[in-house]
Amino acid sequence: MNMSLDHVVHYVNDVPGAVETFKQEGIHAVMGGSHKQWGTHNGLAYFNLSYIEWLGIEDESSLKQAYGQNPVFQDAGVLLPESPVLHKFAIRTSHIEQVCQSLEEKGIRTSGVLANSRQDRKGRSIRWKMLILENSPEQMPYPFFIEWEESDCERLKKLKESGVIPERASHDIRISELVFHTSSPADVKDEWASLFGIQVEDDEVNTLNIDGVRLVFRKGIQNRLTSVILEGKLLDDKRIKIEGSEYKLVSSC
Repeated sequence: MNMSLDHVVHYVNDVPGAVETFKQEGIHAVMGGSHKQWGTHNGLAYFNLSYIEWLGIEDESSLKQAYGQNPVFQDAGVLLPESPVLHKFAIRTSHIEQVCQSLEEKGIRTSGVLANSRQDRKGRSIRWKMLILENSPEQMPYPFFIEWEESDCERLKKLKESGVIPERASHDIRISELVFHTSSPADVKDEWASLFGIQVEDDEVNTLNIDGVRLVFRKGIQNRLTSVILEGKLLDDKRIKIEGSEYKLVSSC
C-alpha cells in the first residue's frame, strides 16, 4: 500500500511570523488559507508534495463550536496559546478506507474516514479525507492519514499555478528526517513498523523510512516529534527556532 510523508503540523500562535522566518532563510513559504468550520488558518512551506503546516487559531468562537469534530484542529484549542509545539505528522495514501479497515482490525480505535475542505488564497475549495487514530495521553502521538481528492499530478500543477510551490523549488530542498523523542524508542519503532507497514531502515538506531524520509526515534521525555531536518544544496548548516520548536537546515553538498 503506497504511503508517503504528506506534512508536519506545528501549532503556533503567530502563523505569519512562522512564514516570515522561513522566508528570511531564503525558503519559499506562504500563507495558506482558512478552515472556516474549525476556526483555524495556516501557513505552508512545500517541498515537492511534502510540506510543513503552521496551524493557528483564527476564530476562537468557530473553534469552540466545532469542538470534537476533528482532533487535529481541536488540538489547536487545547495547545494554544500556552504550548505552541511541533506535534503531529500526516501520511499520504490513496487507499484511506483500506488503511482504516486494516488498523481497526488490529485493534486501533479510529475517527473513521472524515471528509474535509478549506479555501485556498484564491477562494477555491480544496478537499481531502482524513483518518485520525486514538491513543492514550502517555503514548507517542500516532501519525494521521490523509487522502487528497485530486491526484498528485493535479495537485502539483495547481499548487504551482497558485504560487504555493515555486516553478523552481527553493534550493531543491527536501524534508529528509523527522526526529522523535520518547521513553521507549525501540518499542515505538517496532509498533509503528508493524501497525503501519513502514520500512525499518536501521534497528540499531531505531530508524524507519517512509518513501525516503527517515523517522528517527531517540531517548527523551518529550514523547513527541521534536525536530524537522531539511536538506538542500544551497542551505547553510544551521538551526532555527519557531515558537520553541527546532528546524535543522543541512547542506547536501
